[in-house]
Amino acid sequence: MSNILDGLTIDDVINNNKDAEINIETLDDTKVELMQKKIDDGSIFELTLKEVFSYLDLSFVDKRDKKGALWVIGDNSLNDLMQLFEKHGFKFIFSSKGGRASKNMPAWFTTAKGDRLSPDGTTEQNYEIIKNYGYISDNTRPICINYMRWYNNPPAFDIREWNNTSCEKPGKGIVLNKEEILKLRDVLREDTIFSKDDLLQVIDFGNASIDDYGLVTVLNDKGNWSTEARVIDWGYKKGLDIRKWDHKHTKCGKGVNLKQSELEKLIAILESIEL
Repeated sequence: MSNILDGLTIDDVINNNKDAEINIETLDDTKVELMQKKIDDGSIFELTLKEVFSYLDLSFVDKRDKKGALWVIGDNSLNDLMQLFEKHGFKFIFSSKGGRASKNMPAWFTTAKGDRLSPDGTTEQNYEIIKNYGYISDNTRPICINYMRWYNNPPAFDIREWNNTSCEKPGKGIVLNKEEILKLRDVLREDTIFSKDDLLQVIDFGNASIDDYGLVTVLNDKGNWSTEARVIDWGYKKGLDIRKWDHKHTKCGKGVNLKQSELEKLIAILESIEL
């Protein structure tokens, strides 16, 4: 599956608003800066490649599961950006004529395996679960609580979706250090979700909107982003939501949204942990 639409030219991909004047060189410099910031704070290593491409607004086609290549659509102006990918495990080669997967548009390709960037340039999945505290949901993708290490980062507490209760393939989630998990444990109550009855604001993401019932606590506030526990309805039901937000609450990172039964199990697990 790709995010390339049939009939698009390279000009359409780079600039789908024909009336807007965009300096492509400046645009690509901005992508480099955005990626470097996420490398510097370590958050990029928690994202899948598809999430990184989405964050950088890059179009791609991934045929590696069919013995093909991963293609990123773009011309040679992406060179500096591709060097960052190479430094962290994925070496892309530029082809001015692209290939069948890129509809012969200029593109960069790699056959490197793996789904995440890494600090040391390896592309193998690199995490270590030091202690598993169990799971708090019985969904197809259960939410598990672990104390674990991602790549070469210090061990931390991890609340995340996995493909099964054995935690073999990670999904969306949030990493919290000891100070953050202690703060979360101290403020959570079984009525945390129900105590937020009044709608505070509707956050509009353009193609979707969510109902925000208010802040439970700020777990961390560094730079332009803060890790927050809020009560939010993403369109299915109010839940305890833990994720990073920008200060204007117009952008957010990956996280978890817990329903009442999951909240109660999380409280029980946190109270059992010796911190």
